[in-house]
Amino acid sequence: MSSGLITRTDIADPDPPDPSNP
Repeated sequence: MSSGLITRTDIADPDPPDPSNP
């Protein structure tokens, strides 16, 4: 569940930066 929130899953998997976040 990648809703733009930085979670352990996001940290483990390199996801592209969200346009919503600076």
